[in-house]
Amino acid sequence: MWPIDRPPQWVGRRQELATVRAGVEALRRDEGAVVWVEGEAGIGKSSLVVEALAGVGELAWVIGWGFADQLTERMPLSVMQDCLQVRPGSPDPRRAHAAGLLRGQRLGLFADGDALVNGVEVLMSLAEELCAAAPMVLVIDDLQWADDASLLVWHQLAASIGQLRLLLIATCRPTPRPEVQQVRAAV
Repeated sequence: MWPIDRPPQWVGRRQELATVRAGVEALRRDEGAVVWVEGEAGIGKSSLVVEALAGVGELAWVIGWGFADQLTERMPLSVMQDCLQVRPGSPDPRRAHAAGLLRGQRLGLFADGDALVNGVEVLMSLAEELCAAAPMVLVIDDLQWADDASLLVWHQLAASIGQLRLLLIATCRPTPRPEVQQVRAAV
């Protein structure tokens, strides 16, 4: 066994790492940025993002990470709620308030269009409020599985990036469903 006398270093993917780090640097200047990391399952998309964000935790930034999968695709706004850390018992009154508003909307498998629109507005308002208070990094892993309402929030945040102190990152597999392709095309 070889002794390890220095921390491990990232090998390869310099250009991709530089792209994500450019988003971090933009946020350091209080500028918003959107980064889309796409590739086959298991190639290290999430690891790349983790490496690029190393050291960001020491800053006074809000960092949210949401994970989508085949089940979250069926739960409206669940990925964005996770990403924004919206929970009823949150110690942050803004997040707890948003959770209460969303609960009142009765979001779920059979939510109507008005409830979803209102839910999107609640999360957009929360994200804007959080970005005004401190720079924010939001990562959604496996965006190809995100529910349509979460995709809408992600898309609206991306469209507002010039006005927000936000680094918005998505990891996604190639050739996702049409709704995800539309979001990617807008980025």
